[in-house]
This record gives sequence, structure tokens and C-alpha cells, in this order.
Amino acid sequence: MIRVRGLCLLLPVVLLLLLPRAAHAAPITVTKTAQLVSDPTGNTYPKAIPGAVFDYTITLANPTLNAAASGIVLEDAIPPRTELRVSDIALLTPGPVAFNGGLLGTSGLGYTFTSFDSRGDSIEFSSDNGKSWTYRPQPDADGYDNRVTNIQVKLTGSCVAGASASLRFRVRLR
Repeated sequence: MIRVRGLCLLLPVVLLLLLPRAAHAAPITVTKTAQLVSDPTGNTYPKAIPGAVFDYTITLANPTLNAAASGIVLEDAIPPRTELRVSDIALLTPGPVAFNGGLLGTSGLGYTFTSFDSRGDSIEFSSDNGKSWTYRPQPDADGYDNRVTNIQVKLTGSCVAGASASLRFRVRLR
């Protein structure tokens, strides 16, 4: 199992994930970026003020010389003074995470979301800083839940050599 934890930053971060592998293989790279989407004033150039919305994108890439990587679990803390959007954020991917497995799913990875009540989904939520993963989100009128402290995404399948995949989620500054 590959586990990545603690990517919570407002600035881009690059992590190298060390896997059991041949000596010549490169590690899977994991990057996290933040993009300011909007603020409550509706200006063309949004500012990071209370009510501003950020999209976080976590991308993992398996170098060309590596073997396929499976059992990938991404854990991330929701940044302080923010709240996670738990309603749908993408047209083609239901739920609070938008998954991109490459053109026509070429990464070999998968993600599913049916409902907050489903235990077969790829995503789990914590309200106690990742100690347990049984929290069921309760969206407010705008689709956010300020009690979610961490998310855990268990990707299905195997990330083939030379492929990448990304997850995007949204938060709002309090």
C-alpha cells in the first residue's frame, strides 16, 4: 500500500514517495497546488479573504521506468480556517472530489463516489484530525462542511508506468 499524508499547504508542495522498487526506478512524485477561484466580492482578480474559494489539486505521476503502482491512498488535512465543499464540484465526477485518471482513464487508476452513506466509495472523511474515518459530512446551504478536518482517498487499480492522475477538491476560507 502506498500512503501519502499531510499535503495541507496553501503553497505548492512536491513530495517524493518512496516505494519498494528496483534501484534504478524513480519514486512516484506527488504535487499539490492551490488556485484561488473566487472571492465574495466577485472581482476579476479575487483575493484570499473570508468567503474566498480555493481549488486544491493533488497530482501523482509514476515515472516511465517504474512498474505499475497499486494500493494508493492519499490522505490530506483540510487547511485551518477553511471548510471543505462536500457537494458535487464537477459535472462528470460526483461528490466532493473531481478525479482525472488521464485521457480515457489511461492512468489505470479509478475513483468512485456514490453517497456519504456508501462504505464502498473511494473517499472517507474525518472530523478528528485523521484518528478515525467514519464522519458523515453534513453540507450547509452552500454545500460546505466546516467539521471535516481530513480526507482520505483510496484509489482503485494500478497507476501504470509513465502515467499520472489528479484529484481536485474545493475549500472556502472562513
